[in-house]
Amino acid sequence: MEQLTTLLTALAEKLGTTVEYLWSVLLKQAYVEGILNIIYCVITIILFIVSYKYAKYYSSKWVEWTDRGNADEVFPTILLVTLIVFTLILLGASIFEFLPKAITAFNNPEYWALKEILKQL
Repeated sequence: MEQLTTLLTALAEKLGTTVEYLWSVLLKQAYVEGILNIIYCVITIILFIVSYKYAKYYSSKWVEWTDRGNADEVFPTILLVTLIVFTLILLGASIFEFLPKAITAFNNPEYWALKEILKQL
């Protein structure tokens, strides 16, 4: 904790401000980060819904293509699999990375600010 105080004091001196002001700026930034993380989650959910509808649409088309003997249409399948994998990775990042950070930033901004400072050590 002493090292943290020393770091904040040194940083405040370099910026020409006080530790209290620096701390208040970090607490305000916690809410900004929380809002950004929620926006990332919403975008991911929208992308997941769009890719689900795309997958549902092209899975029905795939049945039509194979019934007509056009199973050589590889591009839509590659595009579909790539989109699904990309969306699942984003959904995992959203659930395990963005959402916990947003919850922490809103519910306990002091802890969020402390974590941000400790990252710099």
